[in-house]
Amino acid sequence: MLKRRIGGKTVINVTNVINVIDFSKNQLRKSQKNAFLRLCVTTVLMALLLATFPFFFAPKVAYANQSSLSSYSLYNTKFKGISLKIVKSTSILTDKSGYHINLLLKNNSSKDFPEGKIQVTFNPWYTFMSRTDLQKWSQAESRIPTPQLIGEVSVPALASGKSYSAQIDVDANSQNLSNIIYWGPKPVSITYSSLDFKHYYSVKSFVTRANIGIKNVQTPPINVTLLMPIIAKSSDWRFNISKHNISPSINAISESQEDLSSSTAGSTADSTTNRKIRLSKSSIKRITSLINLVQKHPKLQTIADPNTLKFSEPTFTPSVFMQNNGFNISRYAESENRVSYKLAGIGLDSWSKKSSILENSTTKPLNLDSYAFQTGEKWTLRALEKAAANGYKTVVATSGFDPLANRFAVKNGVYEVQTSSGSVKVLSCQETLNELINGHFTSAQSAAETTSAGLLNRLAAQSAFYQMEQPYMPRHLLLTFSPDSSIPLIESVVSILEKSPWISLLDINSLTHSKAITKEHLGYSPVPKASAIEGKSLIASKAKISQLASDRMLVNQFINSILDQNELNNHKTCESDAQSLAKQNAKLKINQNSKIWSENLIKLFDAMAQRELDNTLNSASQSNSSASESQTQTKNGTHDLAKMLISGINIIPPKDVTLVSETATMPITISNTNPYPISVYLTAYTNSMEIVTRRKTPVKIAANSESQVILPLRSTTSSKVKATFALEDRNHNVFSSTKETAITSTLQISDKSGTIIIIFAFALGAFGLFRQFNRKKDPDE
Repeated sequence: MLKRRIGGKTVINVTNVINVIDFSKNQLRKSQKNAFLRLCVTTVLMALLLATFPFFFAPKVAYANQSSLSSYSLYNTKFKGISLKIVKSTSILTDKSGYHINLLLKNNSSKDFPEGKIQVTFNPWYTFMSRTDLQKWSQAESRIPTPQLIGEVSVPALASGKSYSAQIDVDANSQNLSNIIYWGPKPVSITYSSLDFKHYYSVKSFVTRANIGIKNVQTPPINVTLLMPIIAKSSDWRFNISKHNISPSINAISESQEDLSSSTAGSTADSTTNRKIRLSKSSIKRITSLINLVQKHPKLQTIADPNTLKFSEPTFTPSVFMQNNGFNISRYAESENRVSYKLAGIGLDSWSKKSSILENSTTKPLNLDSYAFQTGEKWTLRALEKAAANGYKTVVATSGFDPLANRFAVKNGVYEVQTSSGSVKVLSCQETLNELINGHFTSAQSAAETTSAGLLNRLAAQSAFYQMEQPYMPRHLLLTFSPDSSIPLIESVVSILEKSPWISLLDINSLTHSKAITKEHLGYSPVPKASAIEGKSLIASKAKISQLASDRMLVNQFINSILDQNELNNHKTCESDAQSLAKQNAKLKINQNSKIWSENLIKLFDAMAQRELDNTLNSASQSNSSASESQTQTKNGTHDLAKMLISGINIIPPKDVTLVSETATMPITISNTNPYPISVYLTAYTNSMEIVTRRKTPVKIAANSESQVILPLRSTTSSKVKATFALEDRNHNVFSSTKETAITSTLQISDKSGTIIIIFAFALGAFGLFRQFNRKKDPDE
């Protein structure tokens, strides 16, 4: 700093000081500007880095998502040839349960394994924080430490292809289990390793500590409704159509209560065999086991097909009914031509709510309801509209409803959807839990979930996490078993959920009346836009419906235009009737008029039509046992019924016919093997005008008999023609196959000689008259 001395005083140079201060300010501005530029550059670089970061790992993530369990097991060379499965284990841990696990180790490699050991460890202090955390652990993609040893067992040397069963039992008082402070799912690691450490395999599973016996705050349980459908598979239906069992003495569908239950009550085999529609023995056995399971677990709710119960357990009363035969409403809604369903015998009344309640159930409560059940594709808005229009105000969605539900915390499985036919309640399943209870693993990499025991461990853990996710939020979930779920799996799932104190099992009525979620509450529409029906399935359905419509048209033609209604109304047979004795049907007592019998015949067709439509794509999956049983049974009952009625009327033409005169007659026999009289027309045509016959002749044939029609023949010259015969109904529509007969006329010689004689006679007569008038008279005359 510069100083100057003035008048004995020292004075600071102010100008220089100011310049120094200005310089400092400029330097500060430059440094701030440079810092701002560095910040901008750094921000841009970070943004570019974040934008390109996923691309470095996208192939790895995609590969991990697409890899199967086998490829996952082979990524480490030490895993090769090792299979370690959970056979049985403790899913829910309490202060008195202890821990027990059975394991199966198998050597699938070509080399022998030396001695080794299996260790079961877990982390009693860890708490899962998210559903992703749970999933990653099950897929062995999480590095959660499991330092606490539960138990271990030595494994002997294992030869190639051999297996070893291991069992670990830990007492409830063991110190290894006493470190758990908080309830909930805990990670469990099951590890096999050989003593030389060349072979190693680990399976990740869960054990859930129950919220009893621990000093935790008790929170309300989550409500769950377990629903089990009782419905026969389409391939389990058997159609036994013959001329004997469609006689008018047998009602097509409304059989007596004793006859319907004959197969399960141990009645004679004849009553079961003579039924036109029945269930396979294996199906009846399964349904009986399901009903026994419900009686053992009263909290297990049921939704039943009334027709399945009618033919198996007609006295059982389910929680609710479903539509007849589990009719696929979603597929019906996707059909472009719904009139064809009615022509095929599948009208609205066949799957309406009114027709779905089993009226002959003696124990049916007055308030029993019927819900539309999803038996195929997803519920769309169009499908919900069709269900509501046919009386259903509540439907059950087993999958595919609200595709965004898994992105958020679980909520009530009840939705309210507004349609053009009114409001509809949709009871939707919680899909993750629903997959588990039906034996499906959550991921191909979740190795522990390939067995029932591993699935139950995950089920307990997942359901406990859902309760802990929002412990004070009231929620009601729906879980629905698949119609073909195994009975042991169903019983295991029900037992696990009954033992889960964080779950409260309630009936389906409570679920239906719980608070429904609306579109306004969600902010989006939960209804799927498409049913996800496969094009192949839709084409097969259309082809089957077309065939059903054609066959039903034949049945209606037989009833309305072929049967002789007047004769049938007056026709009676009894055991004292001589004609009945001669025809060996004296035991047949026809106690129905033609109208009642015709209605039952149509009902029989319609009942088979709905079952056959569902069986169109499922017949290939029929089990070998049921296939052997149904080898002699009719698979297409509707087609066989129509074919049998029409083919029961036949023309029996004579062999070659020879004419030796100008006119003659030809007998034609018409047989009717149906047990009912008919009235038809016989048509006859020749391919030449030289020999002709009557074109149409009305014919009446009695039941189980033959009738002979005498057709006149007229020939104008000698020739050889073919006569074609066919049968027409009373509306002159041909319904039978044509038959042919060769006709030969041999009039050539006798015809010409007769003509010559006649001409010669006329000539002689004319000549005689001419001579008579023109001859010269004798003068003596």
